[in-house]
Amino acid sequence: MLLGLPEKSEIKKIVSKKQIYEKYSKEFNSARKKSFNDEIEKITFINEISKYSVNCEEGKEVKRIFVIKIDLKEKNFSDENISLISKLFNQKIIFLLTNEDKFSLAIYQSKLFKTKFNNLESFSLKVEGLNLDKIWENFVLFISGYQLTNENDLNTQIDIETKKEKLRKEIEILEKQARKEIQVKKAFELHKKIKFLKNELINL
Repeated sequence: MLLGLPEKSEIKKIVSKKQIYEKYSKEFNSARKKSFNDEIEKITFINEISKYSVNCEEGKEVKRIFVIKIDLKEKNFSDENISLISKLFNQKIIFLLTNEDKFSLAIYQSKLFKTKFNNLESFSLKVEGLNLDKIWENFVLFISGYQLTNENDLNTQIDIETKKEKLRKEIEILEKQARKEIQVKKAFELHKKIKFLKNELINL
């Protein structure tokens, strides 16, 4: 069982890039098509998680979840190409990205989340939840590494975590500037701003 998913969920449907280009021609200008071709070798649907294949209820929003295997030509790829597949197919999708003998999981929920590349044995998707809404939420949390806090819903938590990541990067840049700053007044202003951003981070 690939990724620990039930055998009943296994499917095999190869989608050619030619089919994608023809169906979504407006989204694929020459530059996007070249990037897509340069990075992606093959696209295969390998699992369909539904009320029939995992014995659960449909969600209000999520009716089924697909696992799509993407054979990459190289490990360095643009998030935009994987995100685009999710948007165009208009389905809830978990991506199993593979290059040579290494694998990564990716999922799109307002933005793309992905794991580091590792051996396939390192990844196992646990189907947890009474309905597909909750199962999808748990998949997003697993791949993103996030945890729901203060009774937040999934999208609210993602917004908060995104703001936190942005603040951490900004603080890191300012701290580097402060260490190099030789003018006392400018260094003081930088430390003042750093303190303000750290307080903002704590209060999120």
